[in-house]
Formats: sequence, C-alpha cells, structure tokens
Amino acid sequence: MALLTVAFIAATFVASFTVAAATANTASANPAIQVPWIVNNNDQRCIYVSSAADETPVRGGSCGSVPNKGWVFDWVNVDHFGDYYRIRNHSTGKCLLMRDWGSAANKGVQYPCLDYADQYWHVDFHTTSGHATIWNKNSGLCMVLRSWQTQVEGSRCGDYADQVWRVG
Repeated sequence: MALLTVAFIAATFVASFTVAAATANTASANPAIQVPWIVNNNDQRCIYVSSAADETPVRGGSCGSVPNKGWVFDWVNVDHFGDYYRIRNHSTGKCLLMRDWGSAANKGVQYPCLDYADQYWHVDFHTTSGHATIWNKNSGLCMVLRSWQTQVEGSRCGDYADQVWRVG
C-alpha cells in the first residue's frame, strides 16, 4: 500500500511538471494561461526573478505581488542514476542554477539554459504530503528559502520545513 501511495504522489507531482511544460509551449500564444509557481511550503513564498538579466538572483516573495514567478521543469537525460530537471523561468527562458556551490554563498541565480551540472535538479517526493525536496546535482545541496532571507540558497539536505516545496 505504501508503494502505491508513493507512486501516486510521485505521478501527481510529475504530472504537475508535465502540465507546466505543456502550458509553457502554449502560453506565448495565450498569455492568459497560468504557469505553475514554485512555492516554499514553510512560509508560502514563491520564487521569482526581478529581471531577465543573467545572474539575476532567484528570490522569494509574496505569490500575489512578484513578477516572473512561473517556472517550468524541463526533464534532461543526464545519466541513468535518476531523473533531473532544468528549472526554467517561463518569462525569461533562463534556468535556475546554484552559484558558488563550494563556498558559503550557495546562491540561486538565473542563467541561460546550457549543459551545466549546476543547472540540473532532482526532485525527491514526500510520501505523506505530496510536496518535494529539490536538490542540485552538482552540489548535492537542497534548495532552501529561509524565512529571514530573500534569496534562494543551497543548504545541506535535512528534515527542514524551509526545504520543502510545492507547485502552486
């Protein structure tokens, strides 16, 4: 029974990403289509970018008031060890990557989508909630949005509420 629950939740979460990808392909023709947001489950902030410039920080803000908050999960076939995605901003077309992964900075920024390991993300599904933890392939760090900070960062993965995400 537990395996069926895990499979159902995983399929539901991936289906959200599939819908997001399909929506992205039609949204330019129909700007009224809503592209999914990535919402931090701890404080309900959406991630967004404030401009289309390279290296623009990926930040967290109120889901009602921030621009450029629609994200698409593009599946990439990196290796046979798991599913990875590029997390692409729908408005700018640029991907979320984790800069300075070896330092204390570990900041999330947007950059043109290329074949960089720091742009590959894995989604670990939570069996009880349907939410997920998202970690970077290059660094192994989890995407986090701490309540006292505005920029998305990477942090050692653990059982922390500010590392839990949902598609909204």
